[in-house]
Amino acid sequence: MIERVCLVDLGMPADTCSHLDLHHDEQDSVQRHTSAITAAQMVVSSVPGLVVCLFLGPWSDANGRKPLILAPLMGVVVADLYLIVSGEEILWGCFSVTVAV
Repeated sequence: MIERVCLVDLGMPADTCSHLDLHHDEQDSVQRHTSAITAAQMVVSSVPGLVVCLFLGPWSDANGRKPLILAPLMGVVVADLYLIVSGEEILWGCFSVTVAV
């Protein structure tokens, strides 16, 4: 995420992004931007679950809890597949090594 923020969001040169430890001002800017994105991601991913829990608790009392236990598992699988597909080229290499072993 840091490299994407550096290159895409902030439009810094690739040389600067690959050596952020040598460019302290740029590193601070990238870290601030990455922290803001991570915080927003956490809020966006948490709020729907809190709202849905209010309605699914009584529903599970009447219809059973098994679908509610399996739904988050399926969500994690879909999210992980999305990250693998949309990730950097490095992820493809790690994934292929993991599958091959």
